[in-house]
Amino acid sequence: MCKGRDIVQLPVCNATQQTIAHVQDLLVDLAEARVTAVVLQPAQGGGDCLRWPQVQIDRDAVHMQGDPCPQTTVHVRPTVPVKELTGTPVVTATGHAMGKVGDVLIDPATGQLLGVEVTDGWTQDMLTGRLHVPWSDVRGWQSGRMEIPDRWQDAWQLGS
Repeated sequence: MCKGRDIVQLPVCNATQQTIAHVQDLLVDLAEARVTAVVLQPAQGGGDCLRWPQVQIDRDAVHMQGDPCPQTTVHVRPTVPVKELTGTPVVTATGHAMGKVGDVLIDPATGQLLGVEVTDGWTQDMLTGRLHVPWSDVRGWQSGRMEIPDRWQDAWQLGS
């Protein structure tokens, strides 16, 4: 498992291990619950992507297999950049505010979203840590917010 922020800004290396770009963002298909592409930030310009199956992620770099393609050819369905998901308000089904999305948790081999980290600010993060909500508990992203089941309402008090 890795976090979206662990991948953003990593160098992107070609088959000869030459750095050709850095990761600018990740594109997420929320309906499929997976990362579909890595957006590249090359030295000159931008806008190119690598489809998720074209990448192999390790701690220090993203290794590409194949050539980048224009970002406009990557998605069949709407995607959302990870940077836009970060900071999204998180509420329970009955509207109880839980905090904001701090990051997404990703399976680096498949790109599947495993869950989200929920933060309620620096103080809460230091006291109890961030909540790790499994993706199966994400009921949806609508109206600029993420909804989770009511059972998470007392999670901060429980130290989960």
